[in-house]
Amino acid sequence: AKVNEVLALFDKPIENIDKQIKEYERVTAEQKRKMIDEMFAAKNPFPWLNIEQIFNAKWMNASMSKKAIEEEMKISFDMITTEIKSIESLDYKDEALKVYMETLSMTTAMERVANLKELDKIKEEQAKKEEQTKKEEPAAPVENTIPVPEQKEDPKAQEEPKEWMQMEICLNAADFDKFDAWTKANGIEWRLK
Repeated sequence: AKVNEVLALFDKPIENIDKQIKEYERVTAEQKRKMIDEMFAAKNPFPWLNIEQIFNAKWMNASMSKKAIEEEMKISFDMITTEIKSIESLDYKDEALKVYMETLSMTTAMERVANLKELDKIKEEQAKKEEQTKKEEPAAPVENTIPVPEQKEDPKAQEEPKEWMQMEICLNAADFDKFDAWTKANGIEWRLK
C-alpha cells in the first residue's frame, strides 16, 4: 500500500510533464508547417501548383533542416519544369498539361495523350468506312426530266395560226405525267387519238 502511495505521487507530475511535451511538439509542428508554407509561397514558380501536391511528411521531422527542405522543394520545381517542357512537345499538349497539373504524373499525362490518339484513330477509321459505304451505295436514279426552257414571248409566234400535227411519242406513265406538265407549262395543246 505504501509503495502504491509513493508511485501515485509520481503520476501527477509525469502527467503534467507529458502534457507539456505534447503541447511543445504541437506548437513546434505548427511553427514548422508555417515556415514550410511561407517558403513554398516564396519559391513556387507555378501559380497553379499547391503545396499538398509536393508536400513530404518527413519535412515535419525535427531532423529536417530548413535548408534541406528548401533543396527538396527546388528539386521538385526543377522536375516539374522539365516535365512541362516535355509535355509541350507532345501532340494534344493542352489536354496533357491539364492532366499533369492535376496529378503531377507524367505517366498519367502520357496515357491521356495515348487515349486521345486512339480516339482520333477510331474516328478516322469510322469516317473512312462511312466514305467507303457512300461510294459503294448505288447512286440515286436520275429522273428523266424534260427541261423547261425559259420562254420569251415571240411576237411572231402569237401572230402565226396554230395547226394540229400528228406525231408518235413512246412514254411510260411517269414520262406521260412529265410530258403533260411540260406541255401545259409551255401552253401547248395536245390530244390522244
